[in-house]
Formats: sequence, C-alpha cells, structure tokens
Amino acid sequence: MKIKLILVALNLLFTFASCSDRRTVIGVSQCSNDTWRQKVNREIKIGQYKYKNVDVSFCSADNNAKRQVQQIDSLVESNVDLLIVAPSDASTVAPAVERAYKKGIPVILFDRKIDSDSYTTYVGADNVEIGRVMARFIADKLHGKGRVLEIAGLEGSTPVEERHKGFVEVMKRYPNIVTTTVNGDWNVDGARKIMSRCLANDPNINCVFGHNDAEALGAWEAAKAVGKEHDIMFVGIDGLPGERQGIDLVKKGCFAASYIYPTHGEMLVPLAMRILKKLSVPRMNYPPIQVLLPTRMPTL
Repeated sequence: MKIKLILVALNLLFTFASCSDRRTVIGVSQCSNDTWRQKVNREIKIGQYKYKNVDVSFCSADNNAKRQVQQIDSLVESNVDLLIVAPSDASTVAPAVERAYKKGIPVILFDRKIDSDSYTTYVGADNVEIGRVMARFIADKLHGKGRVLEIAGLEGSTPVEERHKGFVEVMKRYPNIVTTTVNGDWNVDGARKIMSRCLANDPNINCVFGHNDAEALGAWEAAKAVGKEHDIMFVGIDGLPGERQGIDLVKKGCFAASYIYPTHGEMLVPLAMRILKKLSVPRMNYPPIQVLLPTRMPTL
C-alpha cells in the first residue's frame, strides 16, 4: 500500500513538473524585415524576457503576401499557442489568419488589419488620423497653395488605404493644393525612381508626403540629384532613431517633419500572455503618437 502511494505521488510530481516545464510558443509573422520591423522584433524579445518558458518564433514575408500565407500556415502546423501577424496584404493574408483563429489560436493583428473580423485584438496607430495630421501640416506650411506628391506604400495594405483616406479627406478643403498619388514599395530605391520620373514630368512639385521615412528619403535623394532638395518640402512617417532615419533627417533639415509611428513591440508579449490566461483585453489598442518637428525633438 505504501509503495502504491509513493508511486502515485511520484506520478503526480512528474505530471506537475511536465506542466510547469511546458513552453508557451508565440509565432510572429512580419510582412517585411525593414528597420521599423527589426526594432519591433527587438522589443518583442525584450517583452519575452519578462516571462519564463516563453519562446518566440519570427518569420518575415519580405512583402510577399502569398509567402506570408505559407508562413502562417506553417506556424499553425507547428502548434504555436498564439500568433502575432502584421499582414502584408489585407485580403490575401486574411484566409490564413481565419484558419488559425478558427482552430482556436488567438491572433494579435499588429500595425495592419485584414479583411475579416477573425482576430482577437489589434495593436497599432490610427492611420486615418495620421493622414489627416500630415495633410493639415502640409497645407499650413504651403499656405493652402501648391503641388503635393503623395508616395504611398505598397497597394493592398491597410495603412496605405487609411493614411491616404485621411490625407485626401483634409486636402479636399484646399482647392488650391493639387495632389498626385503614386504607390511605392516602402523602400528608398523605389521612391527615388518614382521621384525622378515625377520631377521629369512636373518640376514644380512643392512637397512630398512619403508614407514612411524611407520613401520620403528616396524622394529627397532624387531631388538632391538635380539640385532641388531645398526647393521641395519633404515629410515622412516613422520617426525612428539612427542615421538616415526620421529623427536624424529632421535634425539635419532634410525633412520638415516626420510622424512618430510607435513600434511598442515590448507590449505584445504581455498582451499575448493576458490573452492566453483568458483575461479580457481591448479589441482595439492605439499607442500614443505625435509629429516630430525640428523644434520639438525627443530626448535621445
């Protein structure tokens, strides 16, 4: 009898030990691997260190929506406990997210949305308001008159649609400001080529609004190549630290402004753990944001 009791106690001990040793796996599906995303990933790792027995698996689709679908499906097959997804394309990636969600895997949409309600929570800025703020800033600086080139990001992502929506909404109030919108690829090289073509067709551009700082920088470089960098105002979005990033470019006077688009990756793992513990979380999470101006520089 004593031997049986000892065996039962040992079995319970091993069971509890195995439960406590079980590792929680969070899968992170990033749409790309640019500087902004790399900062997010570093912050996610910082958030991970607050918890024992938590592993984070990262993958990047390099702006290829079909590749991201495959990566999400692969993460699901590997039995992740929760997914964090920054969708490359709102429609193409949606079915993969839906499949995961219907299997009972919680999904945090980060920075971007999908054409579906099959997700647990969203974390990101109000991109429509960002478009409005940048439009008001530009209209004020141009005194309500001029020619503005909007270099948007890749077509199909919700930040592009929402930033453009807010931008156009405000610009409609200024009939003497002519706007042209061209889709870029979020990258410096792509925006440089776009700006070169646009300047050849319209040398009287007064302002460039890049949907991120990389696109604004590419446009600035194209203008500099033909000696027009001081004749055109450049504004972007991201406001990251580091050389040739938003803060640096505003400090140097290359940009008139950059919108600080917060990464806040460190909040994602704690949010994920709340979800996995069945605690309530807000459906929509909007971190604080602000415009970065030369006279309003953050302390580094």
